[in-house]
Amino acid sequence: MKARVKWVEERTFVGESGSGHKLVLGTAPGPEGRTPGPSPMELVLIGTGGCSAYDVVHILEKGRDAVEDCVVELEADRAETEPRVFTRIHMHFVVKGRQLS
Repeated sequence: MKARVKWVEERTFVGESGSGHKLVLGTAPGPEGRTPGPSPMELVLIGTGGCSAYDVVHILEKGRDAVEDCVVELEADRAETEPRVFTRIHMHFVVKGRQLS
């Protein structure tokens, strides 16, 4: 697996996956105070949720459970000092389907 991240300006970057998907990320406020995309740490949190939700759905489908929906709501705390790593991540899964145990 490969990826590439290119600095554009200020605190704005463009990330490209090895499969060719691109996304803008950054923390520099632009017009109307909005950032150009999610921050790198937001992407880490989203990626954590995506990997976890993928695994939950995959495991349930492998067990022949009739999954109709899966949402993972994430809430994280970060260290107050640099490097501002995650100190806690809480994941709440809401899985819907037929006859799930």
